[in-house]
Amino acid sequence: MTNSRSSPLEEKEQVPPSQPASSSPRVSIFIVLALSGALLIVFTGLLFGDLPQALSKQAGTQQPSATAQAQNGPLSGLTRVEPDQLLPADRALLYEKANKLYVVPTDGSKSKQLALPGYGYDQSAPPLLLPSGQLLYSGDGIWLADLAHNTQQQLAQLPKGEVITSMVASSDGSMLAWSSAPANGQGMIRLFAGPLHAGKQVYEQQAGHCPCFRAFAFLDAAGKDANRTLLLTDDRGDHRSVRFGLWRLDLAASSTGKPELLMKNEQQGPLALLARSNLLLYSDNEGVVPSPTDHSVPDEIATLSYANSLAMTTIQAGSGSFLDKPADILSEQDMRSNIASVRWVTTPMFSPDGHTLAYIAFSSDDYDPFDRHSALYTTQFSAADQPLRAGKSQLLATATTHFIELGPWLNDHQLTFYSDGSLYTVDTSTGKVAAITSTGGAYTRIVGVVDRSIMDSEQESGQP
Repeated sequence: MTNSRSSPLEEKEQVPPSQPASSSPRVSIFIVLALSGALLIVFTGLLFGDLPQALSKQAGTQQPSATAQAQNGPLSGLTRVEPDQLLPADRALLYEKANKLYVVPTDGSKSKQLALPGYGYDQSAPPLLLPSGQLLYSGDGIWLADLAHNTQQQLAQLPKGEVITSMVASSDGSMLAWSSAPANGQGMIRLFAGPLHAGKQVYEQQAGHCPCFRAFAFLDAAGKDANRTLLLTDDRGDHRSVRFGLWRLDLAASSTGKPELLMKNEQQGPLALLARSNLLLYSDNEGVVPSPTDHSVPDEIATLSYANSLAMTTIQAGSGSFLDKPADILSEQDMRSNIASVRWVTTPMFSPDGHTLAYIAFSSDDYDPFDRHSALYTTQFSAADQPLRAGKSQLLATATTHFIELGPWLNDHQLTFYSDGSLYTVDTSTGKVAAITSTGGAYTRIVGVVDRSIMDSEQESGQP
């Protein structure tokens, strides 16, 4: 990474002053300490590709003390405040935990379990909140729920022996696409797309004959091209949230129905799409990180592929879709080097106004239990720039916990996240952090932000 910031793993080293040659034992000790400190600086700088900046900032950086951790919570250097000092009182978070869905007010009040028929936790097809406030979720099929009125409708059934591998909606909420695959790898992979209540099969292929397509996003366009193009990616037979390559499928009646390759390098992986500007965030290089043996990172997340680089590009809509020249955010690293010197990225999130990208960068120790060390970064950009440009990533805070994963934004400057059994929000403009609720230590994925009024609907009560 070539951005100007300090590394999250830096530690302050106190190097003793030089001693006269006659003090040979002390000289040896001091030399060893000095060399150790220098080597730590070098390897820390290499970790994020910022050796000059790491050297210049080393003297003023140190790991947070236990007192600082208690005060600041999961992010060091920020101010811990009560929820009512930071969060709007009329909002609530929807989250998944232990194969159940819950909703909790942002003021930290008691969580409530939602009673949703047919729901099942799916790592590759999380629930989706539509602009209407309705909720799309999967399980024994595809379901649409009106949370405010406690009603549900099944939109599609899932045949026995199949699993849902993706589920996406158009930016206006009028179109739905999803994919299914045989759980045992024997049979057909199928893609469905169409209006929310009238989807149909648009493509099928033999399982195991990859690219094994799954839906990634609808390309945003106006007029006759609106919701016409479905973007696809390849899961290579892995039913978890794995994405390689990018294709387009024309859903128009005149379409031949054959996906067209957009990314020429199928090693690249799409990460997120800012729909209204068709801004694509992707990685040129992905890899597997050692899974912590102490289970400090949830097992279902620890073994996924992670991005080692970040770049943005604009997808030109229409029948001749193509990718514009990209803007680099993080450069690709050589992953053949020591694992501790490699940086990884997880859960990148675009802000609602489309000007900020937030992401977690982390490294892994190269020895058991392979602990991870994380930091929160933000990058400013403008999708209107031609050519597209992105600012330097800025370090917002280092993590004091084992695991941290970003959730959706509450607004243009407040971001939710999960860390070590609790849900939080951080204000990226003021540097304040507030705890929302504890999840009892279980891994939790934040789905979205909803109106608090749904807490008053007739739902099944439950403990978080």
